[in-house]
Amino acid sequence: MGTESFFSGMPPKTIWFRRKFWPAGTVFPEKCLPWGKVMYAIKGVAEIRASSLIYLSTAEYALWLPPNTEHASVAKTDIHYIIVNIAPPLCLSLPERATALKLNLIASAVIHDFSLREIGHPVSRQDRSLVKVFIEQLALCDEFTCYLPMGSGD
Repeated sequence: MGTESFFSGMPPKTIWFRRKFWPAGTVFPEKCLPWGKVMYAIKGVAEIRASSLIYLSTAEYALWLPPNTEHASVAKTDIHYIIVNIAPPLCLSLPERATALKLNLIASAVIHDFSLREIGHPVSRQDRSLVKVFIEQLALCDEFTCYLPMGSGD
């Protein structure tokens, strides 16, 4: 694995879950990462620019960014966030463009369970099984390509 960066994290071997807190006003500069990313606000709001659209990331919807998607963001409020970095081979069944996802109950349960148990890199056979279920469920989630777009002046 490479070295960890405060803003981008470590490249995932397969998948890497992390939970972070950032204060309001934290700016995440534009980047383009070679892995997929699920961004999910447990509490708070972030504005994310991806694929020429601006999204609000809230607790109701996760934002999916496929590998090699340029994106930048700012924490509009204090934010408790779960970020899931997903290696490209696991992204093949997921949307090919940035999109908001309405997490279904199973995907939501897995992401919250890993967060509560502080599972970063799933190691046990059971947790690796949950990763497969999580990816399968992400592929089934309802997509919203225009969920809460807003101008950068807001």
